[in-house]
Amino acid sequence: RDVGKLAAFVSRLLMGKHRADYKSAGVMGDSVIVVNAINVFFPGHTWDTKVYRFHRTRFVDPRGPKVVSATRMMVLNPSIIVSQAVKGMLPKNLLRSNMLRRFYCYPGAIHPHWGIPQVYVPIEKRPQKVPLAFSIQTPA
Repeated sequence: RDVGKLAAFVSRLLMGKHRADYKSAGVMGDSVIVVNAINVFFPGHTWDTKVYRFHRTRFVDPRGPKVVSATRMMVLNPSIIVSQAVKGMLPKNLLRSNMLRRFYCYPGAIHPHWGIPQVYVPIEKRPQKVPLAFSIQTPA
């Protein structure tokens, strides 16, 4: 699934907007477990242009922030891509950390939550033919 569409769907579940008794002032949503994060994709040329910036721990670091591209992040840990996308789509207030506490993302199908009753939400597969980001027209 596309990273943005998956993150938007997961953030709605974490906020609880799918419930009839939704209140914005509390943590109302469900716990969400995302598996097979290695199968997500970006449309177009996003793999080449998307970068993740992480601040270093020193107060003033002469090297600046740590910059990692999306392709490198996919090799290091694919679940960080989904986690950062979900974090960016949640509201920026004091409830965000409590919502993220109930979000679990794993790169493969194996996870430690097998004993918990779960509801599986099917997602559509990646389209076989991904449209090009731009088209080149040849002169006639």
